[in-house]
Amino acid sequence: MNTDWIYSFVDLCLISFIPLVIVALAGMFSEKGGVTNIALEGIMIFGGFFGVLVMDYMAMGFGVSIDEMKTASTIITNVWVKVLIYGVSLLSAMIAGFAFSLLHSFAALHLKADQIITGTALNIIGPALCLLLASSYGFAGKTGMAKLILDNNLFLITSTPGLGSIPVIGKLFFQNTYPSFFIGIIVIMIAPIVLNLTRFGLRLKAVGENPYAAAASGIAVNRYRFIGTSISGVLAGMAGFFFASTISKEFSADVAGFGFLGLAVMIFGNWKPSLIPLAALLFSFFQTLGSGISLIPGGSSLSSYGPLFSMVPYLATILVLMAFSKHNRAPKYDGIPYSEEV
Repeated sequence: MNTDWIYSFVDLCLISFIPLVIVALAGMFSEKGGVTNIALEGIMIFGGFFGVLVMDYMAMGFGVSIDEMKTASTIITNVWVKVLIYGVSLLSAMIAGFAFSLLHSFAALHLKADQIITGTALNIIGPALCLLLASSYGFAGKTGMAKLILDNNLFLITSTPGLGSIPVIGKLFFQNTYPSFFIGIIVIMIAPIVLNLTRFGLRLKAVGENPYAAAASGIAVNRYRFIGTSISGVLAGMAGFFFASTISKEFSADVAGFGFLGLAVMIFGNWKPSLIPLAALLFSFFQTLGSGISLIPGGSSLSSYGPLFSMVPYLATILVLMAFSKHNRAPKYDGIPYSEEV
């Protein structure tokens, strides 16, 4: 029996799992501090755009022309050059995500604006601004073409040294993978430690549960809310870059609704860093089932129903939230502005 389809299916599942779990953790850090952040979609797009933009410019600096960008992996072969490009591009995406989240922080904390409306506005502004920049400056090689070209094979790890040769597990997790997989695992491991075992994390949760009691104990509420929202922006920018650099060979300011799916994962995971990865696994399975049905034996006969299967992750999102959201509890003051005068 041919089982190669299982490895391909798991590869696709992991590619969607990493950005999904990271953007869900991004939302968790913001909302644990009491700031609702539905702008994750826009922040992902903004971070992914600037990450890919820096990647393209660095690739050009190492001798890749715009016309050759889709095959950059055949031109840039030095491992350390790839590490440099990836590291700088990822850092740029994280900085861009942080910078874009400052708009949400300013509106939510300083202006006391409705956080849902602010997040919605950023979700509209983010992709529109990126498309404008891409088309105005012709980053894709042609003026008016609103997309960035990249080669996602540039950072593909065909086999992780020492791990890729492990029977079954090596082929499942450590072959044909990306650096985002290892970085994502580190983030998943660190998140519960930061939130549950550090003074910062405990104070952040206190601010989200009762900011007035926290303020009475000497905690600077708005400072912690700002830091929580900033961490959210950094992680969402990271997730956007991971999505953009692994999914396709061009990025047109679209992350396939992963920001909104991340919110659903966060809610399904009950705002807990230990449960969010499990929820993300379930959602990424549905995401992969929708886009990779042809990988499953006999699935090619269902290819004509592709659009229907593409609806699977979003239908699953609705059903899961209907079934479990009433049993979950958000931080008590999530989305409620804090006023020092009260």
